[in-house]
Amino acid sequence: MKTYFLLFIFLFSLYSFAREDEIVLLHITDLHIDFIGLMYPNSKAFVSKLGEIINKVHASLVIISGDIVEFGEGIFAEHNYLLLKSMFFKSNDVFYVDDKFKVPVYFIPGNHEYHTIFKITCNDIPNYRHFVGNEFYSFIHENTLFCMLNTGYDYYWKPFEYGSILPDPEGSGLGREQLKFLESTLSSGSNLVKVVVTHHPPINYERGIEDGIFLGNKEFLELCYSYGVNLFISGHTHKDKIYILDDAGIKLLKLSEPSNLYYHSLKGIFIQTPSFGWDGSYRVIKLGSNYVKIYPVEKINLDN
Repeated sequence: MKTYFLLFIFLFSLYSFAREDEIVLLHITDLHIDFIGLMYPNSKAFVSKLGEIINKVHASLVIISGDIVEFGEGIFAEHNYLLLKSMFFKSNDVFYVDDKFKVPVYFIPGNHEYHTIFKITCNDIPNYRHFVGNEFYSFIHENTLFCMLNTGYDYYWKPFEYGSILPDPEGSGLGREQLKFLESTLSSGSNLVKVVVTHHPPINYERGIEDGIFLGNKEFLELCYSYGVNLFISGHTHKDKIYILDDAGIKLLKLSEPSNLYYHSLKGIFIQTPSFGWDGSYRVIKLGSNYVKIYPVEKINLDN
C-alpha cells in the first residue's frame, strides 16, 4: 500500500510539474464595438461575460486580434473607444478583464480601426494610439514570447482573388519598421515559445504563402520560419480555420466537436477564430514548452 501511495504522489508531482509551464490563452477577435449598436448589438453583452469564461477555462491572458471597434477614426469614433474602455480595467497602460488586475488583455489594431463611420479608410490611427496604446509591440508571458503586429488598412492588392462579386481588400501589410522590429524581437527569444499575432491571417488558403491576405506576407513568413515561430494567431475573416504546415505542405484542419482538441508539436500552426462581436465566438489555446492544445470554437450564450 505504501508503495502505491508513493507512486501516486510521484505521478501526481510529474503531472503538476508538466502543467507548471502551460499557458491558457483565450483568443477573441473582431469585437466591432459600436456605440450606436447597429451592426453588432451584442458585443458589449458578450464582453460582460468574459469574466465567466475566464473562470471557466482558467485563462491567464486574453489576446484580441483586431477590429476592436466598428470604426476608429473620424466623427463619433471616440465614443466607440470610450465604450471599449468602460468594458475593461486598466493599470500601468495594460488592460485587464478583472478589477483585481490578474488577467491581462492584449490588443492589436485591425482594418476597422482605420475606418470612419462612413466606411472611408484612413491611413493612420491616432485614436487607437490615444485610447489603447502601441500599434505593435512584444511581451513575455511565462515561457512565451508574443509579438503583436499591425497589418494595416484596407488595400486592394488581389481584389478578386477570393471569388467575390465585389472586391475584397487585403491589409496594407508590414512596413520596414515592423519587419525590423519583428526580427529583433524574435532573435532575442531563442529559448522561448514564439507566438505572432496579426489581424489579417498570413495564410488563408491551402495553396501556400501566396494566399495570405496582407501585403508582404511572403517576406514576413520567411522571417518567422527562420526564427522558428511556433504559432500564428489572427482574425479578420470571421471564419474558424486552423492550418497546419507539415512535410506534406499546408492543410486545413477541422475540429468538429466541442470535446475534440488538437494536440500538436509547436510547428507551423495558423489559427483563425470567428468574430466575438457577432456571435460570442472564442477559442481556448493551451501552450506548453513543446506542445499546443487547440480547442474548438465555443460561443457565449446570452440566455444563460
